[in-house]
Amino acid sequence: MIRTATYTAKLSRPSHTKLDEFLDMLRVLYNAALEERIDAFRKSGKSIGYVAQAKSLTEIRNSDLGVCAAETSGHDLAFVIGGQL
Repeated sequence: MIRTATYTAKLSRPSHTKLDEFLDMLRVLYNAALEERIDAFRKSGKSIGYVAQAKSLTEIRNSDLGVCAAETSGHDLAFVIGGQL
């Protein structure tokens, strides 16, 4: 049996806005990673593994393109790419 816990957070308006932005960024990242895996499979018939995507994510975080991604911890982003959501 899987047990779940539900927590209610009473956030201030600015905190709620920041949380929404953070969750939107993670959603976009997850969808981009999924799209990358699907495209790679369609083109070459091979899947992209976690290690390859984590490596490309590191490159993005270190470049100017990863401004949003640089604001989060690597653990949060690896969690999303690893399909743990």
